[in-house]
Order: sequence, then structure tokens, then C-alpha cells
Amino acid sequence: MRTPKGPFSWCIPTSNSESAWGIAWIGSCLALLIFATFIQGCSPPSSDEKWVRPIHRTKITPPPPEVEVKQDAVGVTSPLQKFDPKVDILFVIDNSSSMDKHQKDLVVNIEKFVSKFSSNKIVDYHIGVLATWDTFTFETEAYRQAFPNKLKKGQLQPLRYVATGTVEDRGVILATCPPFVQRNNPCFSTDPTASSISKLRRNDSDAVSNVLKSTLFIGVDKFEGDLSKIAPGTDSYHRGGPQFEELFTPLQGFIDQHSSGNTAAAEFLRPEAPLVVILITDADESSTIAPEEMAAKLLALKGGDPEKVNVLSVLVSKNDPDELKDPGIRVTTTQKSTHMGEPLILGKFSELFEASGHGRRLGINNKDYGTMLAQMGDFVNEKVMRKVIPLDARPEWGSIEVTYGKQTIQADSRKGWTYDAESNSIILNPGISFSYQEGAQIQIKYVPINLEDVSKGKLRRVN
Repeated sequence: MRTPKGPFSWCIPTSNSESAWGIAWIGSCLALLIFATFIQGCSPPSSDEKWVRPIHRTKITPPPPEVEVKQDAVGVTSPLQKFDPKVDILFVIDNSSSMDKHQKDLVVNIEKFVSKFSSNKIVDYHIGVLATWDTFTFETEAYRQAFPNKLKKGQLQPLRYVATGTVEDRGVILATCPPFVQRNNPCFSTDPTASSISKLRRNDSDAVSNVLKSTLFIGVDKFEGDLSKIAPGTDSYHRGGPQFEELFTPLQGFIDQHSSGNTAAAEFLRPEAPLVVILITDADESSTIAPEEMAAKLLALKGGDPEKVNVLSVLVSKNDPDELKDPGIRVTTTQKSTHMGEPLILGKFSELFEASGHGRRLGINNKDYGTMLAQMGDFVNEKVMRKVIPLDARPEWGSIEVTYGKQTIQADSRKGWTYDAESNSIILNPGISFSYQEGAQIQIKYVPINLEDVSKGKLRRVN
């Protein structure tokens, strides 16, 4: 018999392989052949196979076949994205006589709120202030004669600046400035040597902080039931405040002014900017406007887009001591009240926005007022700084580069960008610290995956 050749030729029985011993020999050879085949199957793929890197650490669904995906051999660059985040913040502050402590708490800690979004110089913010209204008192002829300089319903409070003393002194009104704080106030000087009140420097953070605090401290005005005590034609500070606090009425007045083309209201409220309304009161709503009606009017102001309307409510809670609440909602009040110690109407208004993730309620008697305001600032920052940028093609995971002008943005779930596989988008997270550059834009570069390899099952996935 001819002798077999090859690497496993010794396994082939010869004419001398006989009986049971020969059968056992053949069985051993077959086992070795199976093992060798397994080893060969585990060897690296040949050099002519094309593989791509993992796209994401979650399950990936390729785009539907009818969607046209732009690709090239080197990579793609998404169109430049303008990123100019804006926010319009409208405070509605109770100025009744019981609010003195709460207003001072607000002013002392306001920087903890503003710093959460103003530290990013890229954020373009407007901050305006409305005071509560009292229809029953303020709209009588006797009151108008006693307080002829009273701001109109829904009119923004003027900016103030305290050159000496404290914010309680109210300072002087900056009559030439728009009645709201903004990132680059046009009436502040760009001259770095300017120091007078009329030439507040834009880059003077202390001066801007002074204006913000002085404007937010609108003061408390004691209700004066006997208007005969007020000399006609003169305004008396700490007199002429509300008896029945209304927060929806000034909001309605502001909306009406905006609709009628009022310059200040039109300049303050920008179509592309989300609106954040902040209510601060120790009372409940006394107007005839229902919570649902007020919510609908705010949404209409933003074209019905719920993403652009947010409400933060700083209110008393049921468990707060009576002495820390407005007399109208105290459990032991001598007035006829159905509130039973809590602001039911404003509470319901807050819930309408909380349910959709666009509202939050906080306690006005919170012992750590600064932390509470910082939480409010985080809420605003989240709504303003998060940006979603859709991509035209599925990217290879390791190829994505995100830049803002000359600044490279790193991948990070909190302080950088993340990739969302479901929407095939890059998400800029609120914690990114942007280095402001005039005219800079967001740019995304990446290498798209080869869809042919996806269809052949050659795309490696990491679960």
C-alpha cells in the first residue's frame, strides 16, 4: 500500500493497522483533527476583510434604507452650528409688608443663582422684575391721585444702582437703561476707565452685580387703607402696597404690553429665547385668573412651544409656621380662608409645569436659601445650555470630534458631549465650560460607518 503524505499522514492507517488497537488509533486522530479545525477558526481575520470600530455602548439601530446617508472615505464635517444660548428670566416678586425678610434673603444670595449660567459668558440673558398687583386697591381713582407715579400693571421695574450705602437705600434709577439686566447692557460704557454712575463699565462684575441686587430689591410697601394720609401728587416709600397680592395680574399686564408693541416688553422678550418665570411670595393668588388660563397665556406667548416656558415657584408650604405666612392663608387667620395654610392656586399653577418637567417648586422659608437659589440656577442652566445636534450619518465611535471655535469639547456625560444612538445626535451637556469667542460656532467631524458592512453583520457592537 502507498504511504500517505501530509501533516496528519501518520493518522492514516496502513495495512499493518489491525484489530481494536487500530480502531483506537483512528479515534485519537479524529479528535486531533477536530481540535485543529477549532484553532484555525479562531485565528485573526484575513487582511482583506473590512471592520469598523464600535459605534456606541448601547444597541444600535441603523438608519432606515430610505434615508439617504452622506459618506466619504475620509470623513464628514457637519454644517457649522450657531450656538448662542439665550434665556429671558422674569421675576414676579411680592412687595407686601410681610416680604421684607424674604426679599433680603433673595438679594444676599442672588449671585448663587445667576452664577450658574452667567459664568458661561456665552449665555445671553435678560433678567426683569415685576411687582405684585392689587386690582381692588390700585385701580381706584383715589389711589391713582395719591400715587401718580405708580408703575403700570405689568410694567418692568427700572434698573437701580446704589453708589453708597446698601440696597435697602434703593439707590438711583438708571433712567437711560432698558429696564432689565442683561449680559452686555448697551447703556454701560465699554471704556475700561469709566467709573461714574452714568458710565457703568460692562466688564465690571461688581457694578453689574450691584445693579442686579438693587433692581431685585423692589422693597416692601405697607398697605395704606386711609389714602387721606397721603399728600396728593406725592409718592411715599413704604406706603401704598397691596392688600390682596396678585401675581397673575402683572404677568397678564406684561403680556398685554408685549402684544401692544411696548418697547421695553418687546426688547426683553425674544422669540428664540426660553422664558423662565420665577414667582416669589408668602401669599396665594388673589386675582380671578385661573391657573390653567395663566399657563395657556404663557404658552401662547411662546407660540405654544412647551419647551420654551418654564416656571419656578418659591412659596410657603403647609408645614411652615403661621407667622411666616401671609395672613390670608394662615390656618389661624381671623379672615375667612379656605387655604388651610398653603397657597392652593399657585401650588396648582406650579404643578402644571412640574408635570412636564418644566417647573419646580421650592420653599420660601428654606433655611439654606443660598443652596435653594443655586438649585434654581442649575434648573435654568439645564434648560438653556443643553443642545441636540442631529448627524447626517452614523459615526464610528472613536472618530467624533466636537469643537467650539478653537476650543475642543471632550466627551463627557456632564461636562462635555455625548452621542445619542437612538436619535443619531450629538448632545451638548449643560456642564460644558465654554471659552467665549466672538462669532465662534460648533463644528462636528466624524468618520461615517460603512452601511454595507452593517448589512453583512460585520459591525462590532459593545453592549
